[in-house]
Amino acid sequence: MSHSAASTHVPLARTVVCSPHFDDAVLNCWSVLDRDASCAVVNVFTGAPGFTSWGDRRNGAPSSAAQMQQRALEDREALAVAGKTAINLGMLEVQYRVRNNPLLHAGPLQLLSAALKQMPLLRSAVVRLPFVRPMLYATPAPEAEQIAEAIVQAVPGASIFCVPAGIGGHRDHLLVRQAGAVLASRGLTVRLYADLPYAVIHGWPLWISAPEGERATDRASALWARHLQALRPQMGEPIEHARVVRLTLGERARKAEAVRRYTTQVATIDAEFSRGGLDQDSAFAHEVYWDLQPATRDTSQPSGQVRLGA
Repeated sequence: MSHSAASTHVPLARTVVCSPHFDDAVLNCWSVLDRDASCAVVNVFTGAPGFTSWGDRRNGAPSSAAQMQQRALEDREALAVAGKTAINLGMLEVQYRVRNNPLLHAGPLQLLSAALKQMPLLRSAVVRLPFVRPMLYATPAPEAEQIAEAIVQAVPGASIFCVPAGIGGHRDHLLVRQAGAVLASRGLTVRLYADLPYAVIHGWPLWISAPEGERATDRASALWARHLQALRPQMGEPIEHARVVRLTLGERARKAEAVRRYTTQVATIDAEFSRGGLDQDSAFAHEVYWDLQPATRDTSQPSGQVRLGA
């Protein structure tokens, strides 16, 4: 595990934005980055595998290592808009934990994978099957306790941690959410943030974009409710307990400028996960946060593990 690009403000940072990938802090917590001069950013999954993944080959990258170097450069440029740098933990994201086996990228399996992406709950159930994971993954996912410990070691003294809510069901986001549950169980303040681009695949829920309208019957609200269901014991009712931050026009402009600096990523994530939603001016109008209350420890889990809907 490697640590790099530490901000000079990190030792004094009270708030940490925990970003699963290079772009998540900018996409989801711009109000924190822009308003808090001393907050720190920790990027979790920033390592490169010893092979070139199918996805990177498809996108024309010379190698996965080169692709991650470019993404790290883009992240530095994007965070610089807010006057921030990041600490990179060097763990492997899910696409780099899979086996480098051409059969896994054959046409029928790719079609199956694409279909399962549209059904995240079924996909999550399939990949949990004991005989599936060894076939798919060469590197096991890090444990939530391992991620949590790496974060607190990277920014000692911090007391507030922003982690993804897991809207969209991305495996890496769920892992960092679980790490947030571990931190909450230690008595630290943990805030969940709504995950872009997945959260706006149907636009913002009406209770955010039009507070006087229907509060839970639109498609976006239904999507959020499905993915946040497991969190209700720790966050309460998502609508009632959400803290909606409305970005100023200046903040929206700076956020859009920062997002545009992720040149190798933004077009793909917009097309695949938000169906063009990030091109809408309203996409950066809001950010949504919830306070996470400590969950009861599951005594069937190893020491330090907290089960929270992953």
